[in-house]
Amino acid sequence: MRNYCKIQSIDDEALYVNLFISSQLDIEEKGLKVIQETSFPESDRTTLTFQEATGEPLTVKVRVPYWVDGEVLAKVNGELVDTTVKSGYLYLDRNWQSGDKMEVQLPMNLHTYVAKDDKKKQVIMYGPVVLAGALGTENFPQTDILADHQALNNHPLIDVTVLVANEHNLNEWVSKVDDSLTFKTDTVGQPGNESVTLIPFYALHYQRYTIYH
Repeated sequence: MRNYCKIQSIDDEALYVNLFISSQLDIEEKGLKVIQETSFPESDRTTLTFQEATGEPLTVKVRVPYWVDGEVLAKVNGELVDTTVKSGYLYLDRNWQSGDKMEVQLPMNLHTYVAKDDKKKQVIMYGPVVLAGALGTENFPQTDILADHQALNNHPLIDVTVLVANEHNLNEWVSKVDDSLTFKTDTVGQPGNESVTLIPFYALHYQRYTIYH
């Protein structure tokens, strides 16, 4: 039997964590209640708290995505533990007790994604997050709430900055601004040797932007 939730699922031998979303798994017949807490993707860590457990052996399997950059580390009750990674999952076998906490770190870094229909177009990503160049509101309409959106088709455009740099060494010319997912490029934007601010595409609202570079 397999029960599904955001944590993600459990069978007779293993608990699977496929999604890094704050969530809860509660299976009364197994005496098991697990809560996942995370601010992913702003943080590269997720924590599983066994609020209820019976001390029976159970393997926790945490998905290791393709974008993980470096060693995936796990702690139980604050102490580093030995784990195994195979078939795309981190495995941890343990007799879980009520109150146990498992913290997993999934390191992220900058990398590119190449468009399938045009290899000259690339997206800058940080872990699973697509980053967009925030281009501001120059020549932007006062509002996009219009009866006829086609009226915006003739709105004045701007010259879009093109990033000209080494695609294989992003960390040499893109830097994290702070603990948020905001980045700044060196003056590689052309024309004009411009610096471009990169933010998550999902956080960008009501301004011009560029994604493919």
